[in-house]
Amino acid sequence: MRNGRILAEGHPDLLLERFSKPSLEDVFLHLCLREDNIAGGSMQRGPSTTREQRLLLGNSPDSKDGDKERLLNGSYDDDVGMISPNDPNAPFSSPPVPQDVAIISYDNRGSHCSDNFKNCCAGFPKMRNIVALLIKNGHVMRKNVGFLLFQFLLPAIQIALFAFCIGGTPKGLNVQIVNKDVGVSIPGLNISVSDAFITQLDSEVMTKHYTNSVAVGKEHVRNGSAWALFLFHTNFSQDSLERMNGSSNKSVVEGSTVEIWMDETNQQIFMTLKAKIVEAYQNLAAAVVQQVKDRYNISLPTNLTSTEQLPVHYNTPIYGRDKNTFLDFVAPGIMCSIIYFLAVGLTALTLVMEIKEGLFERSLVSGVTVLEIMLGHIGTQFLVMVIQTAVLVVFAFAVFNVYTVGPMVVVVLFELLVGMTGMSLGFVISTGASNEQAATQLSLAVVFPFLLASGILWPIEAMPQWLQYISICLPLTLAVEAQRSVVGRGWDLSYYVVYRGYLVAAGWAVGFLLLALIISKIRHSA
Repeated sequence: MRNGRILAEGHPDLLLERFSKPSLEDVFLHLCLREDNIAGGSMQRGPSTTREQRLLLGNSPDSKDGDKERLLNGSYDDDVGMISPNDPNAPFSSPPVPQDVAIISYDNRGSHCSDNFKNCCAGFPKMRNIVALLIKNGHVMRKNVGFLLFQFLLPAIQIALFAFCIGGTPKGLNVQIVNKDVGVSIPGLNISVSDAFITQLDSEVMTKHYTNSVAVGKEHVRNGSAWALFLFHTNFSQDSLERMNGSSNKSVVEGSTVEIWMDETNQQIFMTLKAKIVEAYQNLAAAVVQQVKDRYNISLPTNLTSTEQLPVHYNTPIYGRDKNTFLDFVAPGIMCSIIYFLAVGLTALTLVMEIKEGLFERSLVSGVTVLEIMLGHIGTQFLVMVIQTAVLVVFAFAVFNVYTVGPMVVVVLFELLVGMTGMSLGFVISTGASNEQAATQLSLAVVFPFLLASGILWPIEAMPQWLQYISICLPLTLAVEAQRSVVGRGWDLSYYVVYRGYLVAAGWAVGFLLLALIISKIRHSA
């Protein structure tokens, strides 16, 4: 077949005998040269000459050596073009065509103008060819129904993850409370403004834990088990009522102020806590003012919407800085994800291409094991990843001034470990994919879900509880949390959150590598 047309059809042995050629390649070349010569000389031989007549010229053993030369030089005479294939007197007639060999004829009775038109329009798409290709592609897609269904479900999965993981209000945030307030007694009424304030704090957002010591409360914040510490002074209730009644005495202002220490490394969380504190005090003030005014006709101000009027003092953050930005929050996670997905890309196509090119089988035949092949690739790709990590760290901290107080050695080592996890996942994709297209699609499919569900762009505390359990099981979630603690809090490997992240990343790397070995053995033993 050539250009969508069948030149000859029959058993290979009969074709070799028919055209007296040593190989099928020579037969194909012979037919192609003949068709080119016929197409070029069709306008000189007259409208009555058919391609069938010309295809049968020069097929005798005596003429096979000069056949190609005449075709290449265009030395066929016009008279030869009129020779009948069954004429025994023809000087270049061929032996009878065997029954099992069919020479396909194409009548060239078109005029000079029609030939020119066809030549001009030869490059235009033909609808019948397009329809045929559509049908062919449809049959190919039907053979990959599972992969096709996955492609249909992937957009729904990704938008669902976006809705569940991004933009929600964090919940279950642990806070420590030290309440020294003794309350205040008014004839016929005992009031504890501190208890009322604590009650107004959103219990869905904050999980409240009580302690008697400020030092103990701060330690909970320092070790990461709490996000904030609230301190209510001894005369908080009495001073709060006097302050709401217009007193500006310094001792009254200080006694009615809630002291708060926060971990401000996570912008979304500390902004949520501050918003809930404002909301709680507004609700508290309205309730207390109304209660006291109704019973004792005490005139209290009710315009408490301004944050400057709130009896809250935010002390120097235990972690973070007063002007933390969203960049400070997402940078550690984005750095991990960049190295992770670059590493996936380094190895996702490696084994697929080796299998396609035959290098994988040659290595196995020569006595090399699959594990050795993977370790060899890890060794070479690791050098690439080291350079990528160096460039990433320099640009993040030196060029764009991402906030960091952690040891840089721990940051770099953690990035390399996360990259090793990504490389191992790439091997899983490479061993499981049947071709380059499938490997590419699978690599892209893991990017968006991991980016959304690993707490990189938004705190996992804002996810539904069931999704938080799934998120923790992902390779990047605990790793990102550990890296964020190193960068924002200055923690090292002595902290549980950090070495847990290291162990989880290493475990995923080993697990992915073992899974890739198992898949490879199953595929090549079948």
